[in-house]
Amino acid sequence: MKNSINLPNNRFFRRLMNRTVKRILAMTTWNPIVRASVNAPDDAEGKAALAERIQTAAALTLYLTIPPALYGTVLTDFIKAMRKAKGANQVIKAWNDLNGQLKKIMILVQACMDADLTDSAAIICEYYAFHVIGKGGAHSQVFSGEPGTAAGEIDLLLPSLKGCSYGIRLYNAARTSFVWTQPTDVAHATIGGLVSGSLQAVSVTHVLHGEAQEESQIIEVRVK
Repeated sequence: MKNSINLPNNRFFRRLMNRTVKRILAMTTWNPIVRASVNAPDDAEGKAALAERIQTAAALTLYLTIPPALYGTVLTDFIKAMRKAKGANQVIKAWNDLNGQLKKIMILVQACMDADLTDSAAIICEYYAFHVIGKGGAHSQVFSGEPGTAAGEIDLLLPSLKGCSYGIRLYNAARTSFVWTQPTDVAHATIGGLVSGSLQAVSVTHVLHGEAQEESQIIEVRVK
């Protein structure tokens, strides 16, 4: 389900701005700390499948080059052992071995994220198939965007957090100022009225009871 959003002029939005404007302005140039983690399912097959996704991603070189020795035969053997494991003790042993190898890859990805100066740390993390831990907690702070279906639109996939709404911020090209869209509690939103073909810088703020909580990374989305 999509939620189409245009720039608002409503009382709830004005209350949000009045309550949070000083705090938000102070955060405008702030880059949140983003951490990578191995967020594996409980079952052995789920762990093996996650490891395979990380293994495939580790061969990609858009952001860094990971030594093949870390994701090659050694990792393949650990994945096989994970799938063959029977009983709690074998599963624990196989996962400890597999997880240790995955973390060797994660250390390099985290170093690349820490060195990033383009607000892309969370994107780098997901690119290499790791789970994103954002500022303030263990839940994912990542959201994504893509061109909309009509000219002047972008589509956003927002974090899935229960009991909250989202304040979406649209930045100018220099990221020195921004405007808010109407708060939404729907995790898939379409924003219109933008410049077709441009790159729109956008972030999401988790809003709880009218108060701004956590801010996501700033990402750039191509406008349809």
